[in-house]
Amino acid sequence: MSPEPTKHGATFCSEILKAIRELTPDIPLSTRALEPFAGVGTGHQLGFDSLGVELEREWACQHDRNIVGDVLHLDDVLPRGMRFGLAYSSPCYGNRFADKDFRDSAAGNYAKWLGRLASDGSSCHMQWGRRYKEFHVEAWRQVVDRLDGPFLLNISDHKRCTEPFRRAKVTDFHIGVFNDLGFRVVACVPVETPRLQYGANPLRMPAEMIIRFERS
Repeated sequence: MSPEPTKHGATFCSEILKAIRELTPDIPLSTRALEPFAGVGTGHQLGFDSLGVELEREWACQHDRNIVGDVLHLDDVLPRGMRFGLAYSSPCYGNRFADKDFRDSAAGNYAKWLGRLASDGSSCHMQWGRRYKEFHVEAWRQVVDRLDGPFLLNISDHKRCTEPFRRAKVTDFHIGVFNDLGFRVVACVPVETPRLQYGANPLRMPAEMIIRFERS
């Protein structure tokens, strides 16, 4: 039985898609590209020969270039020897989207969008902290093991708790992981996006980042 498609409230917006294309002028559209957290497949609009891996069936089913799979176990879903000339991703940020709150009064989060809790092995409900970091260290290792070209990352810091707000340095963490994996930052561009217009972050953290990494 096919899953019933559900909303995904944190897809690539037009500003992010434009920024990724502007940072990849040297990459032919015929390049095989991997999106390891594909969601509903908005990233396929970039025009590359793309393949998306998405754990949640309700989201994966919304694009024919998505396959259902776990980024921590890419060898289980991708053919042996399949390589990619480009990868791009917008992982979870470890912010309030991770809340398990189904109340009507609650702001948008992955659980509400799915209509259920995310699958075992998902990063959707990982708040910023140790588990989040351990998960993404392994996720990026899995991706770069199959990567022959650049990696484009869409990421953002966020503010946590009440006044005085504490900044979660999510961007620095991901940069550090890619550095450890043998990649360097060759471009880092702030992108003003609509965000979701509730909570503290639209006021205090209006820009998201697009970072291009290449092997050192």
